[in-house]
Amino acid sequence: MKKYICVHGHFYQPPRENPWLEIIEVQDSANPYHDWNERINRECYAPNTVSRVMGADGRVAALENNFEMMSFNIGPTLFSWLEKNDPDTYLRVIDADKYSRWENDGHGSAIAQAYNHIIMPLASDRDKETQIKWGLADFIYRFGRKPEGMWLPETAVDKKTLQMLADHGISFTILAQSQAKAVKEKGTTEWQSLSSGIDPSRSYLCELDGGRSINLFFYDGPISQAVAFEGLLASGDRFIERLKTGFSDARQWPQLLHIATDGETYGHHHRFGEMALTYALNKFKESEDVILTNYGQFLSIHPPTLLVDIHDNSSWSCAHGVERWRSDCGCKIGSGPGWNQKWRGPLRRSLEILKVELDSVFENEGEKVFKDPWEARNAYIEVILDRTRLAPFLEEHARRPLQGEDRIKAAKLMEFQRNAMLMFTSCGWFFDDVSGIETQQILKYAARAIQLCEDVSTARPEKEFLKALKEAKSNIPQNGDAEKIYCKHALPEKASLARVMANSAIVAALNQGGADGLGESYAVVENDRVSEDYGDNTLSLCRAEVSSSVTLESASFLVATLRLGGSDVTCFVKPDGDELSFGPAVNEIYSAWRRKPLTEVIRKLDSNFEGGETFMLKDLFIEQRRKTVAGLMSHHVSRFTDTYKQLFFENRRMMDYFTDAGVPIPSELRMAAQYILEKELLSVTRDLENADNLDKLADLMWDIQRWGLDVNLNEARKAAEADLWKKMNGVVKAHDLSPVPSMIKTLLSLNAAGLQIDLWRMQNLFAEVYFESGRAKDDPFYGSRQLKKLGILLSFSYAEPKTREA
Repeated sequence: MKKYICVHGHFYQPPRENPWLEIIEVQDSANPYHDWNERINRECYAPNTVSRVMGADGRVAALENNFEMMSFNIGPTLFSWLEKNDPDTYLRVIDADKYSRWENDGHGSAIAQAYNHIIMPLASDRDKETQIKWGLADFIYRFGRKPEGMWLPETAVDKKTLQMLADHGISFTILAQSQAKAVKEKGTTEWQSLSSGIDPSRSYLCELDGGRSINLFFYDGPISQAVAFEGLLASGDRFIERLKTGFSDARQWPQLLHIATDGETYGHHHRFGEMALTYALNKFKESEDVILTNYGQFLSIHPPTLLVDIHDNSSWSCAHGVERWRSDCGCKIGSGPGWNQKWRGPLRRSLEILKVELDSVFENEGEKVFKDPWEARNAYIEVILDRTRLAPFLEEHARRPLQGEDRIKAAKLMEFQRNAMLMFTSCGWFFDDVSGIETQQILKYAARAIQLCEDVSTARPEKEFLKALKEAKSNIPQNGDAEKIYCKHALPEKASLARVMANSAIVAALNQGGADGLGESYAVVENDRVSEDYGDNTLSLCRAEVSSSVTLESASFLVATLRLGGSDVTCFVKPDGDELSFGPAVNEIYSAWRRKPLTEVIRKLDSNFEGGETFMLKDLFIEQRRKTVAGLMSHHVSRFTDTYKQLFFENRRMMDYFTDAGVPIPSELRMAAQYILEKELLSVTRDLENADNLDKLADLMWDIQRWGLDVNLNEARKAAEADLWKKMNGVVKAHDLSPVPSMIKTLLSLNAAGLQIDLWRMQNLFAEVYFESGRAKDDPFYGSRQLKKLGILLSFSYAEPKTREA
């Protein structure tokens, strides 16, 4: 009997965007990366599209796209981030699915996912339907075809969810062995109970109401567990041997050995796990004993002969069904001593109370502008995928042609429903305390949904919501409860058009260029700006308009910014109404500015902007706040650079004496040396074309090492990598060999100095040349000895000519 192997990866990250700005802001816990998506992409998603195959000499011999050989789903919220932030990886994943169709009789390896990872058995039927429809639409938009299968978040399932999958044309889904309740042969009546789990080596048919059915695969639990948690990926050969143990000669049918884990297992949770996966998949692809396949292909060749019944309200990550997302069931990551998860129940009840109110408002207010609010919500995914589709969406689904405030209301109704589903993203309950960043995130979605609900109706659901949140107690005393966490982490993020305006104005007042961190959701246009300096103080006034591409709302403001000294900035923002004429206000305020003390200027600003809002540096959005504070600090610190230089250079010989004598270097000298050497190193790596700088690089690194200084090398590494990347791009894309000698010298100097840089991106680009070199030895470009030397420095194998078939 034939043996088949299928490895499935569930690639997913919880949505992390600021719900107002639609961008991911800096996350310190992901350091040295900007945020967790960026970090995990570098450790997992991108490497799995260009996974290294090592030659016998321990050097890179080939790059493989694991997505071509495995079954996978990518969560829509993650995939949308990849599309914008790493389009190369995004396109390689899509191309991999096309390749897999060619390899697997037209059956692509990509499957869809319910949209934003809510626990489907705990969702209302309407939310189930929207999650499925949004997941399908997202998949079709990206892969250009209908999916055969759909991944259920946490594999959480009930019969109703399966029924709805089947109703929407889904052929199969993947579950854990423990989720199967009983099996029987087709045409028989007697069910066989499954107390010890179902045989995972075949497909099964689950019959549903209305004559429908769906195919189910139950992945091999023990092997999947070993891959995810038992270090199996430390050795490709061990991985292969463990997979083979899933077969049994006692079975008298074609066997499918298949595993399912989080995709992040391959590279993020287990470093270089993607290389172990590549090694195993290539071995199986070349094997005559087993056939590498995907679920769609296997199902087409070997349809199920057994029927299966499932346990309703079950999942792959909770031994108690779906209790992990609504009770203190005991499932956890590994919390502190005495911790509990009693907060899970109150948190879910709070959000469910809020959701009932939000749905009621949506239905009542939605019927005034939409033909069918719920059908419109199902179709709103087209706008989420492409914001330029909002106008035709409204034209199609509106009860009547919408103008002005009605268009804004319609857009806000859709957005508060989107946020109302995002606030049920499963990660908010998965971890061990209510204060975690995942729970903070779903509370931010709740705050955004409440804000939009209150914009379009007289409902005020926040009071009851906060009352219910008080029951969700944190295990960390200083964090209090979910109500305190909501007020501390969600409410301060709340954005208004006035705050967006102030963000732009304060940045301009500090002479730091345009405002970053606003994403694509808002646009700010200034007019009639007047500005005057008086010593270190600056006063600016302008008119401005702020608009949102998401909710279509816009507003005109009168804005004044008063900067006192280096960093004390106050911004006054007031709607630009008829009650205040810009010209007279400017004259009155500037008259005081030129003749009166600052107290009188501030009094004039207060009186002219009465009824408006006042903002300060602390009110900037976090991305811009960080950049602005860093800019201000660098301005202040630069004033002390000469002092640090003098302290360091006058005492560097003394530092040698301390080191030779085995005496600790005094902290004052150490701090000065670290500061100056970090600046010097960054300056050198930004100009590696200068041969003198290559020599200076070695001296700087020697000083850092011999004195045992804690110098941050990240920025210097990035500078060197950026320089080399720019040159590499010219070499590969333009077939220009002129930068190669300089690159070789730079790489040798960096290696000799001990400043190890990340060669990964350069290797990915150089691979385009490497795989052609075996075919074009006589070509002046591909046959260049200098190019080969560069490849060796980039850790490529030249043991024998390499080619890669198209």
